[in-house]
Amino acid sequence: LEGLDLAGGYRFRYFHSQGKEWKHFAHVFSAGLAFDFPAGFDLDTRASYEFRDFVSPSTFPDRETVSFQYGLSDADRKEHEVRFDAELAKAITTNLSVSVRYSYLENESNRRVFDYTRHLGGAYVNFRFD
Repeated sequence: LEGLDLAGGYRFRYFHSQGKEWKHFAHVFSAGLAFDFPAGFDLDTRASYEFRDFVSPSTFPDRETVSFQYGLSDADRKEHEVRFDAELAKAITTNLSVSVRYSYLENESNRRVFDYTRHLGGAYVNFRFD
């Protein structure tokens, strides 16, 4: 191991939108680890947790109903997001590298339409213009 970097932080965000449905306050906690290995390999990892407290209820129903009129909840929308990203890169030259990346995102909401989990992965050729 040739190097190790540790990072972390907290961020507060207020998102103002034209309509009330997307306006929210957010608290974001994040951490990251970066490893420098011999032979030009680097591993970067980042993790975060975000709590979003929306100012208004959602216009989406709590549950799906067929052939019935549904009522909307008056509870404000709340979401918890967990994210993890990792990238393993290998330097080929000063400006050229190859990498593989993985990203995981889980969004948990009190409105079912906003509940989802996402996995993304890929291989990349990177060129830097210095």
